[in-house]
Amino acid sequence: MSYSSVNPATRAVLKTFAEHTDQEMIDALATADKAFISWGARLIEERVKTIFRTARLLFECKSESAKLATLEMGKRIAENRCEVDLSAAILQYFADHAAKFLVLTGLTPDNPAYKQEFFGPVALVFPTKNEAEAIAIASDSPVGLGGSVHSINIERAKRVETGMVFTNYPDVSWPNLPFGGVKRSGYGKELSKDKTDMLRQLWTMFQGLTGIATDQLALSLQEIPPTNAMEMGQIMQAVGHE
Repeated sequence: MSYSSVNPATRAVLKTFAEHTDQEMIDALATADKAFISWGARLIEERVKTIFRTARLLFECKSESAKLATLEMGKRIAENRCEVDLSAAILQYFADHAAKFLVLTGLTPDNPAYKQEFFGPVALVFPTKNEAEAIAIASDSPVGLGGSVHSINIERAKRVETGMVFTNYPDVSWPNLPFGGVKRSGYGKELSKDKTDMLRQLWTMFQGLTGIATDQLALSLQEIPPTNAMEMGQIMQAVGHE
């Protein structure tokens, strides 16, 4: 069975492809894995040069790349030119800064970087006098999505103020584990079976009984305490027919 690439504006078939076999898929994944490992083994200086050339090619072939994106998704070509510029700019940024891995030491609480949540190649190093001070520094943050503790003593990990704690491992995100943080990282959790309770729509229905005084109804219910929802319904019916 074949599949086709279709122009979303005109519905014209651009190209038809034969369905790949299971073995072809396995071979493609193996090739990608090999390329990934090979790329990671290269020196950062060599990878920077490749990223820089890729950015330059995107800038030079902006019109052709934008046209391909328009044929693929139907977005206006002017918007796709902007996306090509953005993609090239991102590559250029990493080509310029990827080799600069920062290690910050000697930070004091009055330094803005002390409690900054960095998304990038930045490491903050805090020498401490003892375990208690190390846990206090790890917890002294306005954010708290997750943290990692390397220790054979799991009790140490329990004392860090964060939404998720991983011991002897950077982090994981599995569908059966609650995911979420505390403080400015947000409250509540996603995923896991407990999340299904939060997604349920609960509703309350109360049916008033005519011909019976409120105090008489309350007295009747107190005389026969219900033990479950079904019994409550039976009691309401009994009271209603008194």
